[in-house]
Amino acid sequence: MADKLDYVYKVLILGDATVGKTSILLRYIDNKFETDSLSTLGVDVKYKYVTLNNKKIRMNIWDTAGQDRFKTIAKNYYKGANAVIFVFDVNHKNTIEKIKFWINSVKDNSSKDIIEIIVGNKIDIEGKREVTKEQMKSLGQNVGMETFETSAKTGEGINEIFNYLVTNLIKNPNIGRVLTDDESSLRNSITILTNNNFNNKNNHVHKCNCKK
Repeated sequence: MADKLDYVYKVLILGDATVGKTSILLRYIDNKFETDSLSTLGVDVKYKYVTLNNKKIRMNIWDTAGQDRFKTIAKNYYKGANAVIFVFDVNHKNTIEKIKFWINSVKDNSSKDIIEIIVGNKIDIEGKREVTKEQMKSLGQNVGMETFETSAKTGEGINEIFNYLVTNLIKNPNIGRVLTDDESSLRNSITILTNNNFNNKNNHVHKCNCKK
């Protein structure tokens, strides 16, 4: 029998096209990096099991398209989000300049009880950086968000951002859903079927090493 789930959280990954949103998700879910990954068209959803403080959690992580023609469609999926990761490419200054657009977009289409962070991706690329750590931290201070740096290619910083989200989500009783026994059994049944499509459930299970 599947283990009972205690919480289910909806996490959005937002940002312009080609900043590495899909690569961040793939690194976290499957611990892999694809150099020829295609841009997301519309929305893709993946999930990950996390255990923290003896609570079993499922993270439903929504990877949204960053192209202009999909921005209106993406807004339809903001409702019910518990956390948002705003991603930009540290090697292209224009992508951090557009972060405020994404922040305002979420503000206009989601609840107030939401955890938001800013992530500067692709720090593995040498000699092309256009956004400094100081500039990123300044933006974070201006909008009241924590900032992180990552490389989806090497995996640096990836677990850190999701551990931060899980730790803070579980601390706030106003965020997410506590499942009833019936809901938990139903959701676990659906999850098992989905995992069979991936052939290996363990690829989607993560033991969170978050600080309590």
